[in-house]
Amino acid sequence: MVLESLFNPFAVKKKPWEMFIAGFVYSIIGLMLSYFVFKESAGLLTVFLIVLATVPLLYTKWLCL
Repeated sequence: MVLESLFNPFAVKKKPWEMFIAGFVYSIIGLMLSYFVFKESAGLLTVFLIVLATVPLLYTKWLCL
């Protein structure tokens, strides 16, 4: 995937403000994509897309604790 290659999980562990920026970027992309594809159920799809994009970053971060 492309989104998880934007932020290095090992660098994010040392700089927590990058995690905030990553969450903001993932949220904006998920919101726009879900609204343009499925307007009638955009809320549920937004949450799904944000979680789907964030899981590899968080999994790698928690794995290296």
